[in-house]
Amino acid sequence: DKIILVDNGSLNKKEIDQYIDYTNINQQKIVLVRHTDNLGSAGGFKSGILEARKHVCDYVLFLDDDNVPEDGWGEKIVGLVKFFAKEKVVISINRYNAVGNSVDFSIPDLYVKNYLKLNVIGDLFNRIKKYFIKKKNNKDIRVFPIVHTSISSYGGTVLPFSAILTTDLPKDIFYLYFDDFEYMSRIEKAGYVFYIVNKPTIKDIDSSFSNKTSSTESFFDLHSNLLKVYYYSRNRILLRRIVKTQNIVSLFLNSFIWVLGQIIFGLFLSKNIKHWLKVSGVLFKGFKDGLCVKI
Repeated sequence: DKIILVDNGSLNKKEIDQYIDYTNINQQKIVLVRHTDNLGSAGGFKSGILEARKHVCDYVLFLDDDNVPEDGWGEKIVGLVKFFAKEKVVISINRYNAVGNSVDFSIPDLYVKNYLKLNVIGDLFNRIKKYFIKKKNNKDIRVFPIVHTSISSYGGTVLPFSAILTTDLPKDIFYLYFDDFEYMSRIEKAGYVFYIVNKPTIKDIDSSFSNKTSSTESFFDLHSNLLKVYYYSRNRILLRRIVKTQNIVSLFLNSFIWVLGQIIFGLFLSKNIKHWLKVSGVLFKGFKDGLCVKI
């Protein structure tokens, strides 16, 4: 019924305005929310949700700026909504990143876990398990069309209107990364049940850092964005501090192991020692600020 477009400090405002004017000739379908400055994903989704609250509807689909749904996605989503036929169900659509890897998983024993509890050792075992499952033939992989899950990211999530109306807005202190998990965790606490579905699919045509196979490679890539490295490091810890899923000692140990592991492996992957030292410093600053809830 409506498309809410958040212009988050873009540099091509004239092109956007021309497109909206052309599209809205027959009906006012696109609603524009414009920021002079880039407020990050947290600020962008916060103002987008504020606008969405003005347009009474049944469901709201969230999309990141680089999400491209497959053809026919609208009919598939409508079919899913009718299938669930429950007001308190959140549907998360399977996403594929720029290099074709699945962002979300539809293998229950890998994906259904409490993401909000940082457990480096447990996550390592999950990654090993995922690797060996991928080594099998496709016919041996247990892929389910619909899987019960815990929370989700913004991109490709279908939320009942009641959820965005009654849940406090995303916390813009996150600026970038993990604000969606904090927001969705509050929706889950309000009694909404999350499911991830295989169809339709959404492709991420851009990548947060680079098209590397691991976060460590992305962090220490010579072209990595240090601002993103900082927020990724800080916010993955800040998330757990705010939702209080772990005591401070457990969080400190898990976070320290994670940061130290990134730095050690980064030394082997890095092609420039000065860049490695700079990225290592940024990771440690994020670690310290996250633990101290320094905004």
